[in-house]
Amino acid sequence: MVTESLAQRIAWEAGVALDRVMLLRHSNARLSELKKRGGLTEEYVIEEYTRVQPTGSKYDYARAGAPPIKVLAVIVEDRVRAVYRIIGIEAEGTTYSLVSSVHKQIDIDRKRPEKPAKKFCMTRLESVSVDRAVQGWDGSRARTPVQRSSGGFFLKITVAVPETRQTEPELRAQLERGVQESLRISASERKKRLDVAPRHPTRIEARTWVFARNPDVIASVLCRASGVCEGCRMPAPFKRKSDGTPYLEVHHRIRLSDGGEDSVENALALCPNCHRATHYAQ
Repeated sequence: MVTESLAQRIAWEAGVALDRVMLLRHSNARLSELKKRGGLTEEYVIEEYTRVQPTGSKYDYARAGAPPIKVLAVIVEDRVRAVYRIIGIEAEGTTYSLVSSVHKQIDIDRKRPEKPAKKFCMTRLESVSVDRAVQGWDGSRARTPVQRSSGGFFLKITVAVPETRQTEPELRAQLERGVQESLRISASERKKRLDVAPRHPTRIEARTWVFARNPDVIASVLCRASGVCEGCRMPAPFKRKSDGTPYLEVHHRIRLSDGGEDSVENALALCPNCHRATHYAQ
């Protein structure tokens, strides 16, 4: 396990700047009261409690004069319960009109005045931080329920995450399995999944090994080909933007991963189409 800043971790996974990240610590007592009064599921309670926020408050993800929040980590009982991408504002109203009757009644009983509020549209993001304990938000800091990038201990809230990462071949194989599974279902079922799928992919770290190839081999093979694909014998499809030379890719007949040599004799200069065909064609 390795200890990381929670804010930096989720910013990296979502591909957003740190000032677009918020860390939100929910009141355990409030969540407990909502669940007891309404017989609601914990997931519903947390989602509602997260989505509706008073306009202009420190909880407002689109507060005027502050960078709009794009990614939110919700902390419950010192653990990351969920990470959300904020899509936008779904509705505007009040702290009474935008919530369930149970939530509204608690505010009335506590004599909390009705305030302008926003209801946000959000989607869950996958994150290695979910269900992991947070450190650095205890003691006197626990009385501070919100941390933005301007907060005093924003970067000091940490989580311990696994060091293991998927390799690039594993990720490619996983994607290919997903594509094959998607091709097997009906178009209508695929559309249903697309309608609720997040528009922005989660970023994850990938571990990879690469061969330190000999540049003289690549240069020699390209010179031998003289701008003509050694597969289809057609001229290179375009010229490189960097130097105007014909674009061809150097392919090893016997793959390096299979013990092939990084030599001129074991290499071909191929156009992108022929190169792909050597890997994927029947």
